[in-house]
Amino acid sequence: MKKILFTLGAVAYATSLFGADAYMIETVISKNKKVIASPSLIAPFKQAGAVEAKNNGNKYELLMEVDEEKNGIVTLYTNLTLNGKFHKQKAKIPLKEKVNINMDDIQLNVRVIPYK
Repeated sequence: MKKILFTLGAVAYATSLFGADAYMIETVISKNKKVIASPSLIAPFKQAGAVEAKNNGNKYELLMEVDEEKNGIVTLYTNLTLNGKFHKQKAKIPLKEKVNINMDDIQLNVRVIPYK
């Protein structure tokens, strides 16, 4: 019984060392300090999570991908199409902390949380 518990504990610990299987990405999309939308999405590691919607006359498509996690910092790729205008950004951000990303006249407030 002790061997089984030890093995299960070792597997759980090893899994935690290799980062999350997926990430929840919370966002607030703003333009000229006016909030357009606040979508959240789940993105599997190294795969894009996407959300598309129309809100108060604004149409947007948001794709986000976490490509790397190292020492609590993730590399986040963002593609945002807002009312036909395309914005692209790559940023390194700390896990679980809110960060502002500026994309021309668009501001993105982002928080990335491990999601297992």
